[in-house]
Amino acid sequence: MGLYTQQNGKVSLFFGTLCIILLLSFCYSLGNAKIRQETVSDQRDEILSLSEKKWKWMMDRQIDSLHVLFDENIVSRQPEIRMDKAGQLDAIKNGNIRYKHINILETDIQIVDNISTLLTKVEFNFLGRKESEIKYVTEVYKKSSNDWKLILFQISPV
Repeated sequence: MGLYTQQNGKVSLFFGTLCIILLLSFCYSLGNAKIRQETVSDQRDEILSLSEKKWKWMMDRQIDSLHVLFDENIVSRQPEIRMDKAGQLDAIKNGNIRYKHINILETDIQIVDNISTLLTKVEFNFLGRKESEIKYVTEVYKKSSNDWKLILFQISPV
């Protein structure tokens, strides 16, 4: 009878310790999940803000700001046109791209590690035109050091 009680106590101690370990692991996971969620939320806000600034810089032809934002190897695609960084900046600087107003209709953002993909439905109003155009815009940003760089900018028809 004494042996049974001693073994029963060891079993209870084992299960009690196991429950405490599982509970602590669960609490730790919840805490890390909340930190990760807050980090992703902050990054979402940062990317959305950066995208808005990019549109303003394009409309105002702020080439210096765009030069910093665009990655050296950016790929810029529009229907039937593919440009590198220099080509995109030149098109904006010389007025080949002349936005009067840009209206964001829908936005979907995905962040995985240091890559962010922003899919947007945009209504473009161009200088000198009465009618607007609705297009899909894909922006891919990559975080290097502390800065997000635009590595892909693509405009597609709806």
